[in-house]
Amino acid sequence: MPDLIILDFDLPGNRGLEFLRRLRLIADGKEPVIVFCATEHDVGQIAEALKAGAREFVQKPFERKELLTKVLATGLLQRPAASRPAA
Repeated sequence: MPDLIILDFDLPGNRGLEFLRRLRLIADGKEPVIVFCATEHDVGQIAEALKAGAREFVQKPFERKELLTKVLATGLLQRPAASRPAA
């Protein structure tokens, strides 16, 4: 399982949220950090994603600096390597 997934809500058929929920079911304690992205700033959509396990939201299109800020906000890079899920 990867350490980080940038997940697009706008997957074909709007299946991003469904993918997130299924990922949480199969992660088996090795849950990656999820940064959810979408083209609209829909508060309901963001709330659903956070409830389903996303750590951050970023609106598309985004600049590299904005994405980096969101990834840093997850705390992923502050975790010791030993506590990260094994690849």
